[in-house]
Amino acid sequence: MPHLHFTTDSLRRTRILPEADRIRETLFALELLASGGGGPDVERWRRAVGHRPPARRLTELAKVIRPFPDIDRMVQRDHWGGAAPAGARPNRVTEALRHFYHACVAPYWDQIARSLERDRAARLTVLREHGADGLLGSLHPKVHWSAAGLEVPGQGGNLSLDRVGLTIAPSFFLSPGITVLIRQTPLRPGPMLFYPIRSDREPAPAHSALAGALGG
Repeated sequence: MPHLHFTTDSLRRTRILPEADRIRETLFALELLASGGGGPDVERWRRAVGHRPPARRLTELAKVIRPFPDIDRMVQRDHWGGAAPAGARPNRVTEALRHFYHACVAPYWDQIARSLERDRAARLTVLREHGADGLLGSLHPKVHWSAAGLEVPGQGGNLSLDRVGLTIAPSFFLSPGITVLIRQTPLRPGPMLFYPIRSDREPAPAHSALAGALGG
């Protein structure tokens, strides 16, 4: 397992993502559909959206090109969610992911956001009362915090954090046994660690999709 090595400064800079990452949640949802994971917690959602054309198209693609890291890299290159270079046009995969978001994720976003906010509030309480050590030691059964650093399941070598801290983000659509470490992103400095929330994850559709989400 790769280790994340902290300095005193990078430990002080460790933080919880202040709002949900819609792009990554959409990719996690796609991964869940393509793999059939998530278990009974999201079965109703899977049945509701799996037949929709954007879901059918992308889940077939996701069996060949993995949402992480492949599609994530495409999306970040296209600056989805940020300012794109003048005249730039997103590729077809990014456009398909936008359609997938609007059809399969946005109608459920209100409940998703509330679930993520409850978890975020609980983690912030741990951070205030027990510091970064307490927070990093309580994230996930497979994430181990010690004097040697943070041990995260997955591939890749060790990572030393110097002037940047770790950004920690709860996820609604990550399967319970999975965490995702993103080492670098052009939209935010430093690595990000996503972990699954432990509350009830069965989403119910909102009355309307969020207008203007993800720039669409």
